[in-house]
Amino acid sequence: MVTWDRIPLRKPSHVSYTNVVHRDLTLILSFLVFLIGGIYFGYSIAFIQNDKALSTTFKWCTIPSVLMAAYYGYRATFGYNMKVAVWRNVLGLLALTAICTLMFLKSFQGYLVFYNCNLGTQRKILIKGQIAKLDYPKSKKPFNNYAVVIITDDNKQTIKLDVPTNQYVVGQLFEKELTEGSLGFLYSR
Repeated sequence: MVTWDRIPLRKPSHVSYTNVVHRDLTLILSFLVFLIGGIYFGYSIAFIQNDKALSTTFKWCTIPSVLMAAYYGYRATFGYNMKVAVWRNVLGLLALTAICTLMFLKSFQGYLVFYNCNLGTQRKILIKGQIAKLDYPKSKKPFNNYAVVIITDDNKQTIKLDVPTNQYVVGQLFEKELTEGSLGFLYSR
């Protein structure tokens, strides 16, 4: 038996390290594939009504995200047969659940954008209006969005639209043909 600072390090008789590694790799890879796919789909559209996508994601995907995150958090904390204090496992479970929930929500948002833009009924709409407000980050970082708030000419509807560049100014006329996807989010590629 190997010891380190008087704590015996030994393999429990019922745990096979090859199964643990295989099981863990399966969980990690499925988590990464889901995350990367969702983030890719979420940022692959140039013009998108992201606020509507985010609110739909919260309505539809909060419970599945929390459940999936709790599962991953449990597997990372209580899922191992180690001599760790319960309060540390509980704290780790809560922290991992919160962090993973946010990541799953962002990924689900990307999958909803993908569904909206590629499946179901698509309808072309010409948006004409004036830019009323700019929502730009102070400095561009990865995954930051530029957004403009447009007040349409015909019915004075307010539309917040994520745009690919910061080349817009308040008061500028905005005219673009957008597509209303199957979930009701406006977009253009």
